[in-house]
Amino acid sequence: MKPLKDIISKHDDVIICVMDNIRLNNELSLFLEQNNLKSKVTIVFYNCGFSYFLEDREHIKFCKNIDKIIFLTQSAYEYNKAKYSEFIPEVSVLHNPVDKNQFKLISKETKTSLLQDYDLQEKIVFLWLSHNRPKKGLKIILKAWSIWAKDRADVELLIVGVASENTLENVKFLGKISSNEVHTFYKLAHIYLFPTLWKEGFGLSLAQAISSGCYCLAAANGGVKDFMFKSDGKFIEHPNFIKDWISGMEEAYQNVKGGWKNETAGSQILSLEQWSEKFADSIVNSEKEIK
Repeated sequence: MKPLKDIISKHDDVIICVMDNIRLNNELSLFLEQNNLKSKVTIVFYNCGFSYFLEDREHIKFCKNIDKIIFLTQSAYEYNKAKYSEFIPEVSVLHNPVDKNQFKLISKETKTSLLQDYDLQEKIVFLWLSHNRPKKGLKIILKAWSIWAKDRADVELLIVGVASENTLENVKFLGKISSNEVHTFYKLAHIYLFPTLWKEGFGLSLAQAISSGCYCLAAANGGVKDFMFKSDGKFIEHPNFIKDWISGMEEAYQNVKGGWKNETAGSQILSLEQWSEKFADSIVNSEKEIK
C-alpha cells in the first residue's frame, strides 16, 4: 500500500470509496490505523448487495473506520440497522441506474414488427432472464408455467441465460446472449417474470424490464419494493408458492390482453447520467459533512 500512503501524504483530505469488498475495507482500515492516517481519510463504502449477514462482532470490525455507507435501497439500510446491535456510519441511498437509451418504451408498430421477426406474432410473450442459479427461481416458474400455460396457444415463455435440451410446451430456451442483445428481449416481451428467492440487493434486470414497459411479476424480496411501483405490475408476496405465480400469470395475461400499458414506465429509475451526478454528490458531501 505504499502508493496509497504516498498519495495520502500529499493531501490534507482524501476520500476513498471501497466498492463492495469487505476484505479490502478491513485491510484498508488496519493500514490507516497502523500508519496513523485515518484523520486524513474519509472512507465511503459502496454496498452493492442487500446485506453481508455478518456476525455482530464481524460487523463492528467492518464498520470501525467507515464514515459512510451507500446502500442500493432504503430497505437494505432498514434491514441492516435492525440486524446489528450498533450501526455507526452515516448512510445514503442510491439506486442502480439503467441505460435509458436501450431500455425504453417502443411504439406499438415497432413491437409488432419485432414480434414478427421472432415469429411470435399473435402471442403474449413472457420473459425470464437471468443466470441459472437456484435463487433466481426458474424451477418455480417452469412448474407454474406447465400448469398455467397448458393447452394455451397464444402464449410463449422465453428463457434467456439458460440452455436446455428439454422440450416444454410454449417454452423457448435461448441460452446465453451477448449483453448488447439483452434490450431486444425486454422490448419483445409483454410480461417479465422476476421470481428472486433471496434478498435481492436491487434487481437490475427488473429495473430494465420496468423501463422497457413490461408488465412485471416480481417476488417481494429484498429491495424490490423500493423501486417497483404498483403501476409497473404485481408483487408476488409469497414467491415460494406455485399457486401465487399461477394466479399472477393469469392476472398479468388478462391485463395485457385488455390493453394494459404503463405510459410512465421507468420514470423512477435513474439514467446513467442521473446516477453519476448523484454518486458524485454523495462522495463530495461525505468529505464536506465529516471533515
